[in-house]
Amino acid sequence: MELVIHVLAKNLPISHEWYTALLGTPPIEEEYETRYLIGESSLVLSTLGEPRPIALLVPSIEDVRRRLEQSGLTLNEVLGAVPGQDEDESAAFRDPSGNLVILANLNELAKK
Repeated sequence: MELVIHVLAKNLPISHEWYTALLGTPPIEEEYETRYLIGESSLVLSTLGEPRPIALLVPSIEDVRRRLEQSGLTLNEVLGAVPGQDEDESAAFRDPSGNLVILANLNELAKK
């Protein structure tokens, strides 16, 4: 069974651009939703709902920051590393719609 994460996107075009840079991959456009494949899960942008926390595993926190900067986008309200983890292991910040995004470095977690 596929895990589907629904994410509030107050402004769909901005969120589309932001999540494409964040994830480093374009979405699969569907008739009624914008869906990103993340391994065996999907992240779906929706104009309905409330901001919520989202946790994602990524190969490199630094690569995510670089992709966002290269796209001319910035992390809103950078909160820094998740308590108990180093800066290269995790990051927490808000997306353009106010969702709390928590990234964990997949490669660093695998070392532990």
